[in-house]
Amino acid sequence: MTFEFAGVNFKNPQGVKYAWFLEGLDNSWVESKNRQAVYSNLQPGKTYRLHLKAANSYGIWSDEVVSMPIYIAPPFWVTWWFRLLIVIVLGVLIYWYVNRIIQFLKERQEELEAMVEQRTVELREQLDIVDDKNRQIMDSIMYAKLLQTSMLPNLDDFKRYFNDAFIFYRPKDFVSGDFYWFCHHNNISIFAVAVCTGHGVPGAIVSVICENALRNAVRECNYQNPAQILTITNVHVVEFFAQSQKSIHDGMEITLAIFNHHTLELDFCGAKLPLYYTSKGEVVKLKPDIYRIGWDTEKVVYNNQRVKLSKGNLIFAFTDGFCDQFGTETRQKFSSARLKNLLLENGLQLHAYIEQVLSITFEQWRGFNEQTDDVLVMGVKI
Repeated sequence: MTFEFAGVNFKNPQGVKYAWFLEGLDNSWVESKNRQAVYSNLQPGKTYRLHLKAANSYGIWSDEVVSMPIYIAPPFWVTWWFRLLIVIVLGVLIYWYVNRIIQFLKERQEELEAMVEQRTVELREQLDIVDDKNRQIMDSIMYAKLLQTSMLPNLDDFKRYFNDAFIFYRPKDFVSGDFYWFCHHNNISIFAVAVCTGHGVPGAIVSVICENALRNAVRECNYQNPAQILTITNVHVVEFFAQSQKSIHDGMEITLAIFNHHTLELDFCGAKLPLYYTSKGEVVKLKPDIYRIGWDTEKVVYNNQRVKLSKGNLIFAFTDGFCDQFGTETRQKFSSARLKNLLLENGLQLHAYIEQVLSITFEQWRGFNEQTDDVLVMGVKI
């Protein structure tokens, strides 16, 4: 900032001398013949007072000191109203931006809700389809269970010709790969216990095929000769699976017995599955042949075994489901030895009691473990 001034002296205007003092900045008077006072460091927004006097060429200073206030106006960007305006503008911009974000989020939320609702409808439709398919599958399985149950003989059929009988039958699923079989012709009773490949629906299908082959073979052999019956059964099963273009190795293990009620003689033949009977406080095992039904396409030979039984003897057979069940505490299998001892200890009891003992023992042994396989234990008392 420049202050310009002039002193009047008509005799010697060049000899005029000036002195000034800017109150608020200078600490003393500044003397100079220069008619300008220049300041470059004045603070905006502050009021100063300039004091000025002059002297003639003889050095005589004027008695009067001229004073004037000087206010340095600040630039607009540091004024309070500009700062307030900036705050207002920023507030408006922030408000607008926040509203835009909120509006965007609302629109996005509406889009997501619409997508979720659409997906929910689609999932509900798919679940309805799945539920319908499940109902159809369950209806088919229940019908298969009904068919398989109708295939199995009634316990009363056994009791009609034997002193007593029991059947402990516990499929792993709705239907089973294990089955038992019985028929009576004249004074002959034929019974069998069999385990087919797999369990559940596949095992049940194989059991139907094998049961049909067994029934036809019994008729072809005129209810005699269990070894010949198994031989013919094997032929029927192999021929059935041979119709497929694929190599199928399915079939069954079976114990087959023919009992003569007049002579008390038992003819036995087994395909990998033994038969047991009690005699004089011990369990006697009739060993089976090594050939399964349906696996071997070459000619196989089964052998008959004949034993003479007595009144009160208990004849029993079982598949591997009970023996292979893992226990909760020991994590061991129940084993065939435990099962044989259990049947021997309770052999003199009523068979309804034996069936109850088997059920309680199996459940206590299994505990919370999943059932390992289909379970079948069958026994008759002479």
